Amino acid sequence: AIELNNKAVELYHKNGKDSVTISKVIDLYDLAIEADPTYLIPFWNKITLFREQKRCQEALTELEEFQTNNKRVPGILSSTGFILEGFGHRDEAQNKYIQELALYDSLIQITNDSMLANLQVSKAFILLFARGKKDAIIEFDKIASENPLDEFIQSQKMMFYDFDRNNFIEEYCNCDRN
Repeated sequence: AIELNNKAVELYHKNGKDSVTISKVIDLYDLAIEADPTYLIPFWNKITLFREQKRCQEALTELEEFQTNNKRVPGILSSTGFILEGFGHRDEAQNKYIQELALYDSLIQITNDSMLANLQVSKAFILLFARGKKDAIIEFDKIASENPLDEFIQSQKMMFYDFDRNNFIEEYCNCDRN
């Protein structure tokens, strides 16, 4: 799976972005995913490729299919929400963000210390979409004050304070809003 993913990345960067190359790259990602469904990098690379190619409906389909068999993988629900929001389906997106918050809550309860800060900051980020900037900043500031020496957490502060939801959605989706 790693080798197939690496071949896909290399092909994409070396041979340009014509339709034949893109098709071959997607096939390699599919083979990598099939070879090891627990190795998430080719899945995320494929989603990113679809987004870069403005093939948002295909990215959305992939995310929804993946989520049916991988309900405890963080980022799937929110990524789906970002694309739905890019299409103008804000209520559906909001539902995905709320589901993602519940997933983070359950993961935070069972995680070890090394992953806790990352999960907490990720949850606070989803709060930007689920409840708004004010609630997200309050949550982030709480996490930051509890972890004043954690460089990762401290480095994320400006992301919350400077966050522009519309700009994020536009850049993430790169979709026409239909």
